[in-house]
Amino acid sequence: MVLCDPGELLRDYHTTQVPSSTEAKGWPLATRRDEIGVIEWSRRTKGKGGEAILSYRDYRCDGRWIVAVQATADAPVPLEELRRALLRPRFCLYLGRKACPPALPLEPQVVEAPSVVGALGEVRFLDVAETATRKRQRRPRERFRPSLYWEPGVESGLGPQDTAQRWDDPVSRARWQFQPRLEHHAPLPGEVPPCS
Repeated sequence: MVLCDPGELLRDYHTTQVPSSTEAKGWPLATRRDEIGVIEWSRRTKGKGGEAILSYRDYRCDGRWIVAVQATADAPVPLEELRRALLRPRFCLYLGRKACPPALPLEPQVVEAPSVVGALGEVRFLDVAETATRKRQRRPRERFRPSLYWEPGVESGLGPQDTAQRWDDPVSRARWQFQPRLEHHAPLPGEVPPCS
C-alpha cells in the first residue's frame, strides 16, 4: 500500500443501543441482529429495552491511498476480474466502516512490472488536487512524502527502512483472534510519481 496523504483525524461522537446485562442473560448474542432482537423482545414484553453506550470513534478523512495487489500462481481470482468488480461493485464500497464510502471513484488498473515501484511508474491516476479544489476548498496541509508499506514476499523494489509487527491477521472472526504479521516500510524515491 502507498500512503499518499494521511488526511486529517476526525473524532465522531457515537451512540449505540445494546441489550442490558439482565436482558441479554440466556440469549446467544453472536451478531448485531441478535442484539436488536433481544432489545425489541424486551420492549414488547416489558415496555422498555436496551441501553445506550456512548463512545468516540476516530476516522481519517481526506486521505489518499494507492493499494497494489500482486497476482500469485494459485490466485483464485484473476486481477482483471478484480478490476471489473471494483469498477462495478455489487454493494456500496466503504473504508473501514459502512458510514465511510470513498469520496472519489476507484481507478483500478492492471499492469505487469517486476516490482511495486515499477508498477507505480506505469499507472496514472486522476489529479486529486484539481478535483478537490473544484468540489470544495481543502484546508492547506504540509507536504507529505509518500511511503510504501508491504509484507515479506512482495517484490517492492525498495529495501525496508523499518519493519513493524502488526496483530491484525485474522485467525477467527467468531472469537476475534488475530495473529502477527510483518510489515515493511520505506519512503518512495522522488522519481516515482504515484500520487497526483
